[in-house]
Amino acid sequence: MNSIYAIFATSLRRCVSPFSLKVCLGLLLLAMIARPFGMYFVEGYVLHLAFWVCVISISSFLGHVANGIAEAYCGTGRPLCADIMMTFLVTLFFAPILRVLVNEMVASPDNPMTWSQAGSYVFGITVVICMFRRMLPGLTQSPYLASAPSAEPEPELSNVEPTSQPRLKRRLPESCQGHILRLTVRDHCVDVITPQATHTLRMRFGDAVEEMEPVEGFCTHRSHWVSREAIDCIDRDDGKIYVRLVNGDRIPVSRKFRPELETAGVAEATPAPA
Repeated sequence: MNSIYAIFATSLRRCVSPFSLKVCLGLLLLAMIARPFGMYFVEGYVLHLAFWVCVISISSFLGHVANGIAEAYCGTGRPLCADIMMTFLVTLFFAPILRVLVNEMVASPDNPMTWSQAGSYVFGITVVICMFRRMLPGLTQSPYLASAPSAEPEPELSNVEPTSQPRLKRRLPESCQGHILRLTVRDHCVDVITPQATHTLRMRFGDAVEEMEPVEGFCTHRSHWVSREAIDCIDRDDGKIYVRLVNGDRIPVSRKFRPELETAGVAEATPAPA
């Protein structure tokens, strides 16, 4: 329940971020001009505007929720699996809503939108969006944060001194002031996650971890490294262990790296089987 709540809370914050609002505004203007779904015959700009505000805002929120669920269950190391799951969830969630909005607000009673039409529209658009964001570096997780820092305060990392900055910080933009919370492998790049942004660097994961010295941290998985001071708590789900960070991210812990966290006192030791 807590993980679902965290996904919804994170999705809401992403929807109202400056970058996301700019994208939604651009899509709104494009929709008002292009008028898809046979909306050339809709009279009145107020109804037209209301329809697209509903469509874009609801689809944006549900898209972020579906992406959060897909990343939680598939991880960031399996982008194809995550995109397939996200596409299925968005189609399942939003197709019925789109059909109701079209039929109630803009469609002619003689020519309503069918279930198959709504599903095909949502499925096709979601596939295009997923492919587009994979083609452009830095758009996989939360690219809008990199363009415009979030207004929310940075989580406090009490034991990290400002002078103890890792060498990896030099590779990031000068505007990046937050502490590095975690590192994640994506294709041949490393995503560097701070409270305000996600920065993508083209380098080896091992080199990135080495350049995090003197910041103490742990490899929780072959694709993930987390700062010790960024760890909020440990989640257990069906025998699996996840590290919950102060920004709400949920990172899996593999069996290979679990003993290191147990030795450091981050995770409790797993009892030996009877």
